[in-house]
Order: sequence, then structure tokens, then C-alpha cells
Amino acid sequence: MLRRLGAEVQTLSDGDKVESWLERHGVLSQPAAGEHGSADGGHEEMRLDLVLSDVLMPGLDGERLCHRMAELGLPCAMVAATGTTTAETLERLPEAGFAAVLRKPYGPRQLKRVLEAVRSGRLQSPAVVAGWFAQDRHNQA
Repeated sequence: MLRRLGAEVQTLSDGDKVESWLERHGVLSQPAAGEHGSADGGHEEMRLDLVLSDVLMPGLDGERLCHRMAELGLPCAMVAATGTTTAETLERLPEAGFAAVLRKPYGPRQLKRVLEAVRSGRLQSPAVVAGWFAQDRHNQA
């Protein structure tokens, strides 16, 4: 679905594999602002704009992954995908650092809105529950 919306996608099935994947693809060794290329003079390193993570996954779960990404200082939007409907969980996910929460089932329309928000720089703080941006809720009321 994300590919059809124009996104480049990398899929990992286990949260424990994320950090080693980031290292292998040069994401953890990105050049400082204003520098180009990689430390070995090779190709440009991969840059992450968005991480879409299931909340419940093997190994490192979504919340712990979000905390770890923040500890690593990776400047990308973290989006949680969850099938839960409990208010406690939906409130806890933004507090964990997720910029958005998509409740399952979600479709291309909700994913497109998240991608557009990331690309335009509007996805900066907890804003999405069930595919609706907080500011959109106010505008539609």
C-alpha cells in the first residue's frame, strides 16, 4: 500500500532487528548537516522520514522501538499501527513519542494523509488517532 503511494519501503518483522538494519544501511552514521556522502566516500546513505511500527511485534515492541529511536537521535516521524481500542493505549502511544497513531484497520486514505503530513513537515507532534489529524477534528466539528 505504501509503495503505491510513492514511498520507498523497507520491511522488518522483528523490532530487535531494527538497530542492526539501521547500522548496515548507514542510517546510524549519517553525515553531519552540510556534509555529503558517506564516511568511506561511497554512496549516499539512507535517510528515514517515517517509521510505521506495529505496537505488538516480536522482540522489541513498538513503544520500546519508539523510545530507542529517540535515544539514537534519529530525526524521523514514528507512527504506531494498532488494533487496540482502549483509551489508555491510545493515550499512551503519543506519550511514548509516536507522532501519529493509526488504528487498524486503516486504508490507503489514512496512510496517504500521514505520508503527506510527513512530506510537508506537518507531522511534528502527536496528532493522529484513527486516521484523523487533531487539527482536522477541530475543523470538521
